[in-house]
Amino acid sequence: FFFNVPATPEIYTLSLHDALPISNVKCQMSGVNCKAKQGFSVVETVVAMALFLIIGVTIYSVYTDTFRLIRNSQTRILATALINEQMELIRNLSYGDVGIVGGSPVGQIEAYKETTKGIFTFGITTNIEYVDDSFDGLGGADTTGDNNDYKLVEVILNCINCIGFDPVQFDTFISSD
Repeated sequence: FFFNVPATPEIYTLSLHDALPISNVKCQMSGVNCKAKQGFSVVETVVAMALFLIIGVTIYSVYTDTFRLIRNSQTRILATALINEQMELIRNLSYGDVGIVGGSPVGQIEAYKETTKGIFTFGITTNIEYVDDSFDGLGGADTTGDNNDYKLVEVILNCINCIGFDPVQFDTFISSD
């Protein structure tokens, strides 16, 4: 019979206001500052977002700079290999052939040429000139009758399609002896 009695709506109806003040009562009874537990203010949120933005931008710039440095390093390694190759070709020529085609001294080397390795296009400029060594004390009175003791070969390599690439330059001396 107890279960057959209909319930009235007043018994089961609680308002949200009646159900939630439990936390406020505990907070007031414990003596803790209840306002500090209510959340973040707009100023605190803006400051936190600014800090996250600064940290994020810093991490992104370090990330992109690292990849730029790696790419620049790879390009310089490739450029150094190409310029070494050009120098070895020059060193393997006879002394009389070391010169510029149609230039002075006359020889078999092109003054400028372009070569492509992968996605990079390099321009190789070669300059060759006679050098009279003043330390031999002979000047123009050398035994060969030529006052030029050796040739100075200068090879400059520049990456044409690279941004911020500093040219690589190698110099060597070629002697007739």
